[in-house]
Amino acid sequence: MQSFSKVLVPESDPEPPRLSYQEVVELIQSGKPIPGIKEIPNTVLDGQGTQSTQPRRRKPWEKEAAENETLEISVERAGE
Repeated sequence: MQSFSKVLVPESDPEPPRLSYQEVVELIQSGKPIPGIKEIPNTVLDGQGTQSTQPRRRKPWEKEAAENETLEISVERAGE
């Protein structure tokens, strides 16, 4: 089963029908299309991405661990 995203698009009709909130809810619950909403299939375009050029940012706990390692090395060298 393919899922779809819904996007508001201008229609060629000068005035799309006005629906009340309750009418829209009923259309959604019954699975019927809503006037003025275009269905767009969810697709993934393979091969469109690029490789990252920046190094990966460290997480807060990774930064803390790296700082602790630096401090431990500095304390060890100072004690020699």
